[in-house]
Amino acid sequence: MSSTDAPADDAAGPRARWRRWELRLIAVACALAVVHVVDERLVRTPEGVDRGTGLLPVVALVTGAALAVLAAHVVRPVVVAPLLGALGGVFVGDGGAHIAHLTGGEVDGLDVTGAPAGASGVVLLLLAAVGAFRRARNTNRTRWRWADRVVTLVVVVAVAAYLLVPVVIGTVQVHLPRRPVASPPTAEFLAVTLHAEDGPALQAWYRPSRNGAAVMVLNSARGDHRGSTDHARLLADAGYGVLIYDARGTGGSEGAPNGWGWTWLPDVEAGVDFLAGRREVVAGNIGLLGLSTGADVALEAAAVDARVRVVVADGATAQGLADLSSGWSSVVSAWPMYATAELLSGRGAAPPLADAIRAIGPRPVLLVAAGSIPQEIPFNRRYAAAGGDTVELWELPDVHHTSGLSSRPEEYADRVLGQLDEALLGSSGSSG
Repeated sequence: MSSTDAPADDAAGPRARWRRWELRLIAVACALAVVHVVDERLVRTPEGVDRGTGLLPVVALVTGAALAVLAAHVVRPVVVAPLLGALGGVFVGDGGAHIAHLTGGEVDGLDVTGAPAGASGVVLLLLAAVGAFRRARNTNRTRWRWADRVVTLVVVVAVAAYLLVPVVIGTVQVHLPRRPVASPPTAEFLAVTLHAEDGPALQAWYRPSRNGAAVMVLNSARGDHRGSTDHARLLADAGYGVLIYDARGTGGSEGAPNGWGWTWLPDVEAGVDFLAGRREVVAGNIGLLGLSTGADVALEAAAVDARVRVVVADGATAQGLADLSSGWSSVVSAWPMYATAELLSGRGAAPPLADAIRAIGPRPVLLVAAGSIPQEIPFNRRYAAAGGDTVELWELPDVHHTSGLSSRPEEYADRVLGQLDEALLGSSGSSG
């Protein structure tokens, strides 16, 4: 070997060694993630979930991981980087939920495979970023090296913002970590079990009605009733029967979680069935009060169940693409988010909320819209316009999302109880 060849060989040595390590890292990371996917979907399927619904996500993710390992051997790193990034986003979202569960002091069997899957996702994201900047050695490109890096950086940032972050969010929304079962709002609430038509048994608590009417409280994205206890106490103090529960996959309820409420409709139907069967609840005197995701689901449920006489929707936003504005930025960034959640959960969004609120009429609806989420008030203005004269919109631009009760307790009580009293009790008003 000539002296002129030695520098090239020396330079190729570290590059070749890194390449070997990179391929090993991809293979190990994908293997750890696949073990968790199979464990979560097929081995330790949550109670109340049909194991068959997990087959499509398993096939999709295992196929994606196999393709990533194969492609890493036969194509340039910059080509395989998007696939590594997408897989990394899913595994970070899934595994990150288990890491969060571990840090909260709760440990279950799925955390054992989930935490390594989260770490694998981080590795894949880092390798995707490194691969995006790597180029074949070419001395003729030296003058363009910095321009190429700047363009690559812009592309990586755009892909992260419009693909990877939405993929992580979409994954997290269907892998929300389960929190311990919380106590009922007061000792007057009796533990009951609701049975959703599609299988899961749901932990719930009921405080019997003293005025002949009852309200079911629907929770925010986390699903369990922790954030709804103040609202439950408000209703109970006013004499209403109050049903509060943990949505499927949260708290003490069976099933898989879904932060957009795509799977919650059978839960609400089971709750309305329960209230309709209570002797102290006069026929037809049933209302729904929903917070955030629960507000979306309350509108969805009332649209298809005429037994619901009135809805208070506090913090409704969007359940899917059909609820978003036509702006390209929101649609482009939201599509990967919703598509990921749909692939992993096997369920999609309900029909547009504007259609749901039209179907509720002429029954009354109170929309409460706060200002901390930029699109919340515009969303609710659109829903109010769709619902017509029987929809009342109360805007709180200086209040945090679903915090009307804590920020303006007296006014909130007057507005919400006034709406419920008029719809469920007529002129008699509520009685404590």
